[in-house]
Amino acid sequence: MRATFVGRLEGLEFKPDPRTSSGLEGRAVRNSAMRALRPEVSRRLAQIAHAADEDITLGRDGRVHVNRAAVAKLTQGAPVLKPRLQMIGAEEASELELNAARERLELWLAQLVAHDLRPLVALENAWRDGRLPGDARGLAFRLIENAGALDRAAGDLDHMSEAACNSLRRHGVRLGVHSIFLPALVKPRAAHTSALLWRAAFPDAEQSLFLARPGALSAPLEHKRAWGELAAAGYRACGHVAVRLDLVEKLAEAIESDPPLDDVALARLIGRPMRELASILNSLGYHQATAEEGKPKRWRRSKPKRKGKATAPKDNAFSALANLMPPTDAPPRRRRGGPA
Repeated sequence: MRATFVGRLEGLEFKPDPRTSSGLEGRAVRNSAMRALRPEVSRRLAQIAHAADEDITLGRDGRVHVNRAAVAKLTQGAPVLKPRLQMIGAEEASELELNAARERLELWLAQLVAHDLRPLVALENAWRDGRLPGDARGLAFRLIENAGALDRAAGDLDHMSEAACNSLRRHGVRLGVHSIFLPALVKPRAAHTSALLWRAAFPDAEQSLFLARPGALSAPLEHKRAWGELAAAGYRACGHVAVRLDLVEKLAEAIESDPPLDDVALARLIGRPMRELASILNSLGYHQATAEEGKPKRWRRSKPKRKGKATAPKDNAFSALANLMPPTDAPPRRRRGGPA
């Protein structure tokens, strides 16, 4: 009997030979091949169920690989801190085999999240367990929803007491000039994991994943990106450039230093050419002030319009809203289309 090539088994997924007939004869041949492959699929599922941590990786495409073979993928729409997996292939395997393999991979994934996104997980636990002051819970909620970073301009802190601010700082939150964020999440490994989980939580088929190379100070933006997408990767948009969150704060410190850094040094700080500096600073609310005679011009930040200063009473509306949310095992709910 002459052997006929009908396809190959890649990971757990059977890839039929495109030259195989799509008619009844071709389907019969493929079904026969699948039956013949069941023992091998079962063997591979058993290997996955007992795989060592070092043999499992999460790829840039959102697929989980075991021994370099893609065997599962991130489920779209699952929360960033509670990701789920969907097995790739093995349709003919038993539920018992599939569940054992999936549970092993999801345990590895949960451990990855707990390790790489530890500060955000700790903040969520503090929020969920009611261990944050009432006037800090609302801001913590928004940080959890937005990959651990917020625009300071949109995060009004006037209502918050010093105790609330200190509580957030103890949980790794930096209340910066331009951004409120968790600096530990800007590190390459944390940013890589966060960006992949964010893309799975908020899929966008029209744009490629934003993930700058490890250690990049900034990256050009060819088109507009959502705040959460950039924040998950550790960046924020500054005009047509994404600048790392911590470097935006260093930029602000350098501008306010005495004497301030010159424009060449400011541009070098964020890894951009001099010609882009003005548009980047303008997007952050800076303008060049008129200098005294004989002195160089310096950048000044336009003061945002603020309401009258309030004293942050314990029963303010923002605090009351946060306190209405009882401790729960469920993570904060996500809005459709991703958080703002």
